[in-house]
Amino acid sequence: MGVIQLPNPFRILCFSFHAILVLLQQSTAERELKFVVVVFRHGDRTPVVNFPTDLHKESEWPQGFGQLTKTGMQQLFELGQYTRERYSNFLNSTYNRQEFYIQSTDYDRTIMSAQSYLSGLFPPTSSQIWNPELLWQPIPVHILQKSTDRRLHFPLPDCPLFDELQNETQTSSEFQNRILPYMDFLQTVAVNTGLELNHLKILDNFQLWNTYDTLHCEAIHNYTLPVWATKDVIDKLEKLAELSLLSLFGLYKTEEKSRLQGGVLVNVILNSIKQAANSSKQRKMEVYSAVSIFIYHKSCYDFTSKRPLKRIIRVFL
Repeated sequence: MGVIQLPNPFRILCFSFHAILVLLQQSTAERELKFVVVVFRHGDRTPVVNFPTDLHKESEWPQGFGQLTKTGMQQLFELGQYTRERYSNFLNSTYNRQEFYIQSTDYDRTIMSAQSYLSGLFPPTSSQIWNPELLWQPIPVHILQKSTDRRLHFPLPDCPLFDELQNETQTSSEFQNRILPYMDFLQTVAVNTGLELNHLKILDNFQLWNTYDTLHCEAIHNYTLPVWATKDVIDKLEKLAELSLLSLFGLYKTEEKSRLQGGVLVNVILNSIKQAANSSKQRKMEVYSAVSIFIYHKSCYDFTSKRPLKRIIRVFL
């Protein structure tokens, strides 16, 4: 297995990442690309929520909270172009529904990200051009309802064992040793944001993550931050936001928690790879556009990294 960093133009904001899994035959001399799975998170978006004392209300953001921005559209468009260039000798230059499939979670930003990606991946050519003044074509994005989607939604609901492991994580010595130095800081955050301190201490409820994310989105879009949101405060919030993610899949019984959440998608991917390897299946590429994706792998995911993870994972069978 090899891991390759994506080029700089694809460094997507808001902690997005891309993973591309490629199936090839074992022989180096006769290696042949058979199947590709692409997994990506949405592009740059507006904040999902705000905190009680936030200076900026939802009405100040184009289309409101949790929506893909023009920057996000451009990022996914360029990712589609990159995929087209990378697999130009493998994927048809024109869209073929028998060879290509894309699925998205049921969120505006992930559906729009998928559509932006497709506009870069399959610009119409020759007979597929239906409007000479518009080099774009509609391509179906398949969507499962949130209540039934178990592949791409995070965290998966109604999993008593995962809930039990999360409760154990919050009380584990590993977690407590990480969060205790921030207790005074959390008290200050509660006062400044208007949020309940007891809620902020429970990192897996995403209140603290959302607070950091809101300030992060406001900063990169040049919105005025509150005076208390200094660089030192933002840095500490970022570390705690990372800790909130780490508490979900790291620190304590990592493999068990990851399997219960990301295992559903991994199973789908593995089954698709097996089918591609053992049959004359026409499908060449499957793409998944999601809000949050966590597939734990020690060699390709660094929970402590301050940069978004964007990797290409090649799987050789």
